[in-house]
Amino acid sequence: MNPRPAAAATQHSGGIPDEIIIWEIVPRLPARALLRCRAVCRSWRKALASKSKSNSDLLVAHHRLQPSLPIASCFQFASHDLRAVAPRSAALAPVATLRHPTLQVRASCDGLLVLSLSPASYYVCNPASREWLLQPFFPHFLGFYPHRPSGEYRILHGTGPPSWDRRSRHNHKASYSVFTVGSRKPRGIGRPAASSSEEKALAEGIVKTASDRPSILLHQSLHFYPVKKKESNSSSNMVMVFSTTAESFRWMTAPPDVPPSATLFEMDGKLGLSTISDDMTEVDIRVLQDYGSEVWEFKLRLKLPAVEMNLSAARRSFIEVVVSEEGGVLVSNFSRIAHADAEGKLLSDFQYPEQSLMIVPYKLKESLLRHAFFPRRDAEDANASLSPFM
Repeated sequence: MNPRPAAAATQHSGGIPDEIIIWEIVPRLPARALLRCRAVCRSWRKALASKSKSNSDLLVAHHRLQPSLPIASCFQFASHDLRAVAPRSAALAPVATLRHPTLQVRASCDGLLVLSLSPASYYVCNPASREWLLQPFFPHFLGFYPHRPSGEYRILHGTGPPSWDRRSRHNHKASYSVFTVGSRKPRGIGRPAASSSEEKALAEGIVKTASDRPSILLHQSLHFYPVKKKESNSSSNMVMVFSTTAESFRWMTAPPDVPPSATLFEMDGKLGLSTISDDMTEVDIRVLQDYGSEVWEFKLRLKLPAVEMNLSAARRSFIEVVVSEEGGVLVSNFSRIAHADAEGKLLSDFQYPEQSLMIVPYKLKESLLRHAFFPRRDAEDANASLSPFM
């Protein structure tokens, strides 16, 4: 049982004990509402703002009970907002207003976001608490993850790969580094691979990510698709897996009939691949049913609201499709985001004519847990102008 605050026996809300409010109701509130609760009374402020073990337990419970919601980027003139998409309530909840319209989400984990302004500027930040840390140059960002044995948060990135710098393609081989958030410099790990074919792929620098094609964190490993495995007379698209504990790479089989345009995703603790048809009318979903045996199965075919959302191959570069945990898909097209069921029927529809809306392939599960790598800042902070938040 979690330890309770010392003032838990007092009552302030119609005879409901503070213990019930603080431990059963408050953890279910969004982060902004929880922070406002500190102003209700002294006992609540003590319970919610202290650095005690009971407060840490409360924040852990709060994070555990928060929904994991897809993120949308909303652009209007020079402003850039991040919002959480809640299909069930047909709402776009505010997450953060970003200082620079060109900031991109590159990773999301445990309520933390990694934002990139350019290859030379990366932020690790918590939009719920507005804490942030400007990180050094990452030549090629590959993933962000918690290292469970140490409790650290780390970033995997590549350095000097041939395919990232065509001028040096024939002279250098890619190598890889791990950066611990809050440290001063990365730690090189070389090209740790289980076989020569993996080492060759790593040396060629073909393990890549982009803002719309991130690595997927599952089972304490980062997953990348597609990575081409070259053999003597053939090649095939594979999944590359990086173990965050062993710090080594290995191949994972991909379904043979999935094109390189397919997108990795995670849902309900399973790895999935989604493939959009050329005419933008359907999405095929394949799921890795047995992770250890690498057994993929075709799960279902989802219809897209092609007519209602004006979807077409000609507009494909403006259209984003994300598989929804609530069933069906989320589709964005210019100033509109819609949630459709498996038959393509619209369940909810968000339309903002004066804004550009885009679903991004990341989810946010709010957290107010404290992290030692975030520096303490006050209203007079000289670095306030460097913040990613407005």
